Amino acid sequence: AELDAYIARYGHANPRRHGDPHPKLANWVMWQREFHVKGELEDWKIQELKKRGVMLDPHWESFTRQAEALGSYVKENGTSIVPDGHPLDDFVRRCISQYRAGTLPPEKIGVLRNINFNFGYDRNRAKWFRHFDALCDFRIKHGHCNVTATQDAELSHFKVSTRCAHKKGELEDYRVVLM
Repeated sequence: AELDAYIARYGHANPRRHGDPHPKLANWVMWQREFHVKGELEDWKIQELKKRGVMLDPHWESFTRQAEALGSYVKENGTSIVPDGHPLDDFVRRCISQYRAGTLPPEKIGVLRNINFNFGYDRNRAKWFRHFDALCDFRIKHGHCNVTATQDAELSHFKVSTRCAHKKGELEDYRVVLM
C-alpha cells in the first residue's frame, strides 16, 4: 500500500536511499533488491514488484536501457561509435574498457553483439588518424607541416607531440612510415 501511494505521488517505484522523503520505503525496496540478488525473494513477490515497476537490478536495467539507445543509434548511423561528448559516449567507453580488461559479463557481451557493437574500436587511434589527415590537408594547402598554434592549436599540439614521440622512439612503426 505504501509503495502504491509512492508510485501514485511520484510516478515511479524506485525511491533513492539518500535524500528521498520516504527513507523507510527506500530501505525496504533496497532490501527487496538484496533478497532478489541472493535468490531469496519468492517468485510472486518478484512478479508484484516488477508489475509496479521496481527495478530489482538497477545496474542491469540501466545497462539494457543504454544498450537499447545505442542499438537505435546503430540503426540510424550504421556504427556503434558515437562522437566525443555524445550522451552514450561514457557508456561506449566503459563497455570497451571492461571488454578489454575481461570484466564485461558474458550476458552484456551478448546484448552488445546483438546490436553490432564494435569492441575493437580504438578512440585514440581514430583520433590520431583524424589529426594526421588534417595535417596532410594542411601540407597540401600550405606546402609544409609547420603548423603554428595561432594557425590551429590542436593540430600544432598533434604535430609537436608526434615529433616528440618519434624522437623518444615511442611512435609506432606504422605511424613513422606514414609521417
